[in-house]
Amino acid sequence: MIRISMVAITIAALVGAQPAVAAAPKKAAPKAPSSACANLATKYENFSKQLSVNKADGRGGSAAVMTEAGLTLDLMRSNGCTLPTDTPSDMRYILKAYECSNARKRAVLAIVEGKPAATSIPQCDWSTWTPDL
Repeated sequence: MIRISMVAITIAALVGAQPAVAAAPKKAAPKAPSSACANLATKYENFSKQLSVNKADGRGGSAAVMTEAGLTLDLMRSNGCTLPTDTPSDMRYILKAYECSNARKRAVLAIVEGKPAATSIPQCDWSTWTPDL
């Protein structure tokens, strides 16, 4: 019993005698150029658009989209970009996604009916989409 106490006291003395080493301050991630952060933020927001399109079209594939969103978020963090406050959502752009899906179906139907093919579908231009929710 005395021997155990002596060992404990010796260890405590040795540990206490070690110079206190302060943890090195974490270096802030280098700030990426604002254009790089803007591109990453746009890419991250587009994941919500892709999830909404997938939902409107009845497709799956959300796991791959969410994995890529996580990787993009890691890039944003490591580049010192401002981080988004929410996760990608399949409901954020759902009305726009349904409008796009319906417009694409109408374009296909027009082709089947022998009408000229549409060169673009404005409802599917993601740059014009605003969040529904």
